[in-house]
Amino acid sequence: GEIEINEFGCFSGEYVEDGSNIPVKNVAAMRITNRSGRFLEYGKIYVTISGKEAVFTVSAIPPWKSVWILEENKTEISDTEQFNFVDSVISYKDNVVSATDKIRLSVDGDYLIAENMSGKTLENITVYYKNLHSDGRFFGGITYRVSFGTAGVGEAVKKLAGHYSTDSSEIVRIDWQE
Repeated sequence: GEIEINEFGCFSGEYVEDGSNIPVKNVAAMRITNRSGRFLEYGKIYVTISGKEAVFTVSAIPPWKSVWILEENKTEISDTEQFNFVDSVISYKDNVVSATDKIRLSVDGDYLIAENMSGKTLENITVYYKNLHSDGRFFGGITYRVSFGTAGVGEAVKKLAGHYSTDSSEIVRIDWQE
């Protein structure tokens, strides 16, 4: 299909799915790949883990990219559990832009800066980013976003991006209106 479930397992570390980064131990995890050729905007994947229902939520996955997702209820498991696919609901978005010459992005510590290079006023500028796992794949179904509002011609707008890291974050989508 369009979504390939590559691997199941358990995860111990910071729980990223709700942005809390609280420590968890042995939470159910899965790795999926978006093989659709389109931008995966949002999805829910339903499985059973040794007979118990579990849900994995994912957003903003570019075509041909993989992501590790943690179970949304922080379900703890052992490494011998049996995962069985039940169903999925996935939506896609066409014409997604992840880089543009209209908006120059830069980083200043915990802040992202969006500079309007378009020659026109841009409104509703929003940047979406995901963090990477140590294996180079995305980590977490969650997608962080920074809303910059309106930027006049040549104007730079600076906003806090608390989860952004120059070493381990990747811009997956940029939206604006002219």
